[in-house]
Amino acid sequence: LAPLSFKTLFASNVDLLGLSIPTPVFYFLGIGIIASFILRRTGFGRHVYAVGGNETAARLSGVNVNRVKVIVFAASGLLAGMAALLHAALVNQGSHIDGNGYELNAIAAVVIGGTSLMGGVGTVVGSMIGALTLSILDNILGLRNVQSEYQAILKGIIIILAVIIQRQRR
Repeated sequence: LAPLSFKTLFASNVDLLGLSIPTPVFYFLGIGIIASFILRRTGFGRHVYAVGGNETAARLSGVNVNRVKVIVFAASGLLAGMAALLHAALVNQGSHIDGNGYELNAIAAVVIGGTSLMGGVGTVVGSMIGALTLSILDNILGLRNVQSEYQAILKGIIIILAVIIQRQRR
């Protein structure tokens, strides 16, 4: 079992204005605000969009593409570690297989949020809205006892529909 301080830091509740709000909500909002600020208000954020949109054009424009990729992948690893800590505190244990299958959820969330699979288009806020939408959908399907295989099929269909809608907009 994890120590109480670990659970308090990552999976407790904060009483705010008469509401008991889980601490993961604050991590979600805080990281979202920081990421959104970096991507929208810094030169590095513009470089990330440039590399995602057209790597060759970004390189020819003077962007250090390899550096941008290393920083983005390092940030991705850091955030995956943070997600693992939040999950481990929530379920009061950790396992190397706990995140299996979450890749589909991540892809579905960002696509629902308006991020293009072709790159260079999307927002953090849109991805956050997509993640919330997908969480609500997961919760509803879980409460209705829909089998996990059918849930995965539904998520795949949602991704396909979102990609079709994005292509028609272009």
